Parts: sequence; C-alpha cells; structure tokens
Amino acid sequence: MGNGTADWRNKELFDRALYERLDEETGGAGLEIIATLLSVAPARRDAMLAAAAEGRSDDLARVAHTAKSGARSLGLVRLAELCDGIERSPPIDRAELAALGPIIRSEFDAAIAVMTDLAKE
Repeated sequence: MGNGTADWRNKELFDRALYERLDEETGGAGLEIIATLLSVAPARRDAMLAAAAEGRSDDLARVAHTAKSGARSLGLVRLAELCDGIERSPPIDRAELAALGPIIRSEFDAAIAVMTDLAKE
C-alpha cells in the first residue's frame, strides 16, 4: 500500500450515524444487510488472507474492493479505509503482503464483532 494509506489506522472502527442512515434509507433493512454482510465477512477475510499469503496482489485488490463496499455502507469505517488502500495500491512485495495478514485478520474480526453486536440489538 502506498503513501498515505496508513491513515485508515486513525479512523474510527464504526460510525453508527452511517449505519442509522443506511437503515433509514432502506426502510429498516439494516438488520437484513448486517446478516448478509456477516454471512460473507469470514469468507472475504479468508480470501484476502489467502491472496496476501500466496502473493496474489490482483486477487487481494479484487476482494478488497468487494469488502470495502459493504463495510463502507454499514459504517465500518476503518475496515473500509483499509480495503480502499489495498485496492488502490496493493503491495507487490511478498514480505509486505505477508505483513498484511495479521492486519486483515484483526480488522475483519473487529468488524465482525461490531456486526454481531448490532444483530443482537
């Protein structure tokens, strides 16, 4: 990831106002959207982890694009920004790709925890 992409670390994990706006704009479908994203999040996380571990930058960027969209719409700001940085400037160096693994896992797991909590509300 290129210069300036570490800014995602300074973002908030979750912006409830974005989620509430989504819920309002979809006529109260927020919980359904959460359920859908929660059902695909582990597979997207695992696909990104595999792509990073195997040095497949193009696949990593492709999955990051998909994950970014859902995260952003739900208000998962930090995950969306991380994925945006990966999509815009995926690392090519195998060491950089490998170093992304723990970051991807941590951010997805934090987002999954937020979605799990929201689903219980």
